[in-house]
Amino acid sequence: IFKNTFIERKLTNPMREYYDNIFKYNETIKNLPDAPSYFYPSKIYGEKLYKPVSNTSIECQHHYNGYKQSDYKSECCKFVFFIGGGKAGSTTLAMLLKHALPGFEAWDEDWVFADSGKELCLTLNSNYETKPPISGNTPDQFFKNIVGDQCEAKPNCKKDHTLFILDGCPRIHQRNEIEEIGCYFPNSKYIMLIRDPIQRTISHANDNIKRKFSSELDILTQNNIINLSMYGEILKSLLINVPAEDVLIVQSEDMRDEVLLQDIYDAVTTHIGAPTRNIHKISANSNNHKSNYLTPTKTKLESAHSMLKDDQYLFSLLAGYRFDRH
Repeated sequence: IFKNTFIERKLTNPMREYYDNIFKYNETIKNLPDAPSYFYPSKIYGEKLYKPVSNTSIECQHHYNGYKQSDYKSECCKFVFFIGGGKAGSTTLAMLLKHALPGFEAWDEDWVFADSGKELCLTLNSNYETKPPISGNTPDQFFKNIVGDQCEAKPNCKKDHTLFILDGCPRIHQRNEIEEIGCYFPNSKYIMLIRDPIQRTISHANDNIKRKFSSELDILTQNNIINLSMYGEILKSLLINVPAEDVLIVQSEDMRDEVLLQDIYDAVTTHIGAPTRNIHKISANSNNHKSNYLTPTKTKLESAHSMLKDDQYLFSLLAGYRFDRH
C-alpha cells in the first residue's frame, strides 16, 4: 500500500480524492500500460489541475515587472518550448527541427523555424552559455531583440507557413517559469523530453564535470541537478498552467532508433502545427562514450534513486502510463 504521506507531500488537496480512488496501491502502476515513444498527459488529471493565471492578473503583472507587453508579436510567429532538464535529447531534437539537411549542421533559412539559437532560456535571469543576459528585461523585450524583426518582417507573413520560434532551453521546469511563459506567450506548444531519470542525472553531473562546474559526482543529488529529473513535479507544474493537449511528452531514448525517430519527429511537428520532412539519426551533444565518463558509487546511486522513486509514481499517475524505471 502506498504511503499517505506521499499523497499529502506531492499532491494538492483537490487531487486527494482522485488519488485515493485510483492510485491507492503500487499494483496500479504495474497495471498501467508502458509509456510509448510519445504521448499526451492524462486528460483526467490535466483538467483537474488546470488553473492558469490570466494575462491581466496580478500574477502576470508581477512577471511583467512594470513593463507592458510589446506589440511586436505577429500572427506569423508561434512559440514552442522544451520543458525539463538537459541531457535528454534537447540538442538533437532542436537540430533536427531547425537545421538544414543533410547534416543538420546549421540553421535552415528556407525552413519554418526562426534563426534564434537553441537556448533562449527566456525565464532565466542570468547568463547561460553564450546567450546575452536578460536581467532587468522582460521576456518580451528579450525575444524582440533576437527574433522580433523576423516576426515583423513582411516577407515572413507572405510565406505559406507560420514562423516557429523554439526555445530549447534545457532548464525550464519550475511552476513560476511556466506561468511566466503563459503570461507572455499564451497558446504556445510544449515538448517535454524525458529520459531514465537516474541516467539523466548521472549524465548531467558528468556534463558539469566536463564543463568544470564541479570535480566529482558528489553533486549527483544536489537540487539543481536532480530536480531536473523529477518529471512528476515538472509535469504537475505544466498541467497547472497548460492544457494537457498542448503538452507532448517524448521519450528521448527512443530517438536512437531510426524508425522511431521519424515517428517522433512527425508527432512533434504535427503537435506544433509545422510541416514534416524525412530526417535521419545524428550524433549531438553525447558524452557517455567518453573514456572519462564517471559512474556513481552504489551508495550515491541508491541515494539518487530514493529521491526520485516517489516522483516516478507521480509522473505515472499524471501521464497515465507506467514510468517506473528502477
